[in-house]
Amino acid sequence: MSRPARLLIVLALALLVPLMGCSGCGHATDNGTAPQAKTLPAIELRDDTANLLLTWVDPKGDYHVAQHPADVPESARDQVRVVIAQPGFEGDGDLFYVADLRQKLANGGYAIKTMPRSEWDMIAQQRRDRTMAAAAPSLVVPVADGGAGAPSQVSPTTALTVIVYGASWCGACQSAIRYLRRRGINVIDKDIEADPGAKQEMDRKLSEAHVNSRGSIPVIDVRGQILVGFDERELDRAIKAVTRGETM
Repeated sequence: MSRPARLLIVLALALLVPLMGCSGCGHATDNGTAPQAKTLPAIELRDDTANLLLTWVDPKGDYHVAQHPADVPESARDQVRVVIAQPGFEGDGDLFYVADLRQKLANGGYAIKTMPRSEWDMIAQQRRDRTMAAAAPSLVVPVADGGAGAPSQVSPTTALTVIVYGASWCGACQSAIRYLRRRGINVIDKDIEADPGAKQEMDRKLSEAHVNSRGSIPVIDVRGQILVGFDERELDRAIKAVTRGETM
């Protein structure tokens, strides 16, 4: 195997491993404000661009990597993460390059924009939410007197209460809350920006559990089990562990 091919494989694995883990948002700065939007240097993406790694999201919210625009399915070409395996390349930190491969520009390339990691994570989470809702529509009922556009949930059906520490701008936090409520679990939503006491409480729990959130939210307390980020499988495992023997 050639050295460039080995490099592409290593980078593909590096991209997929964190994406398959929990989904979270970088939380607010210490002065209570959301992270400031930034941009990345302009890059050009064409069909013949070398050393490409293109990450696309399927309808179930799973990630896949391709090396050529033509290898990305038509249904997933609207938002595709772009990485070019070359020294000094940016776009693998808190900001990503995301391309629209549905139509070429006049110069033969594709439109590219800068997207925060949290927004990219939300693309997958929203597709997971749609898949889950389609698979179990009977679990989703309108909230009484919620009015048009009110969020869907079911009434709590267990004695379990889960605390979600997050912020109003954090998509992963809202997805975690919706998921728990759809399962009929009581949720206490604590906004660490609006309530300084909630942030202090969250930091104390992280410290006591010896968990480093690396500045990410949501932080989820499942009867003392502290999770960082929203991952359905990890959350389900924590719920199962703390409710062993209880009726769910």
